[in-house]
Amino acid sequence: MLPEFADNEDLSPDFLFAESFCIVGGPDQALSRRRRVSWPELAQADWIDAPTNTALHDFFAEAFLRRGLRPPQPAYRSASFYSCVAILGTSDCLMMVPREVGRHFARQSRLRLLPVAIEEASAPLSLITRRSRARTRAMMAFEDAVRQAVRDRSKS
Repeated sequence: MLPEFADNEDLSPDFLFAESFCIVGGPDQALSRRRRVSWPELAQADWIDAPTNTALHDFFAEAFLRRGLRPPQPAYRSASFYSCVAILGTSDCLMMVPREVGRHFARQSRLRLLPVAIEEASAPLSLITRRSRARTRAMMAFEDAVRQAVRDRSKS
């Protein structure tokens, strides 16, 4: 839960899983074809970044800062992931994305995962409900569907 909501007694978080991240490029991106890529090389690359008020942007900056490198200034900044995929496919840019998203587009041969570990970047995902709201059948069905999707995700 974001820190600004953590003190709200009405909110009840239920941890689902922690998402990890990877770096992707288009199918013809030069670094994506290499067996090893260093962080200084990544710092010199062109990047697409998420908007500054997002956790993904913070993880992107933190990954470079932890290695003593200045985070690169993005060539593009976009909240539309599909726009980002289009740009990645036609440019030499890189982007940090949730690992499952990267794998999905890599299976479609639209993106390539770079051989770079980002162990410290993970985001806990939770289902958050309000204690003050009545639990409706629709709400319970939604929660069950989300939990089932998480279970199915962990099987694949």
